[in-house]
Amino acid sequence: MSSYLVVGIGNPGANYQKNRHNLGFRVVDELACRSIGNENRSGPDTVSFRKTSKAFVAKVSIASHNLILTKPRTYVNRSGEAVLSLLTSNRIPKENILVICDDFSLPLGTLRLRFKGSSGGHNGLQSVIETVGNEFARLRLGIGTPGSSAEWADYVLKDFTPEEEAKLPEIIDKAVKEIIEFIKR
Repeated sequence: MSSYLVVGIGNPGANYQKNRHNLGFRVVDELACRSIGNENRSGPDTVSFRKTSKAFVAKVSIASHNLILTKPRTYVNRSGEAVLSLLTSNRIPKENILVICDDFSLPLGTLRLRFKGSSGGHNGLQSVIETVGNEFARLRLGIGTPGSSAEWADYVLKDFTPEEEAKLPEIIDKAVKEIIEFIKR
């Protein structure tokens, strides 16, 4: 049975929970719920994330593989610290890392899976690249494009609009299915 490190990039804390930048966290939460057959995330059957020094971590099994679901506590810009810590302590090969993050260069709902590459300007991905190199899988989730580059930081730290929020269950479902297919491969 192979082990995978699945990392959702986001910021810890209730005030960031619904931000565009936290879409990676929301996908990891949904993946955790699906691992126990709870697709609607209601009721007592939820996966508990334990708190480590650098991340919230849940160990689950999906498609006959062990997954270490991770939500870094280091904030987006230092996500690489959490990834490196878990990669080392769990002896997971780099080819078994999948990082999930928001991407404002893609339209809302567009998914893009790549197996290596640049950060594309995403500070969380850049932090991971700086700590483990660029040869790991990343699933980018489109959040729509802000106006000028001067607006980028504010845009990713704002909550989704009610109209966007209404579309998220379908987008998150699509992302979870993509992750499961990645793991099966």
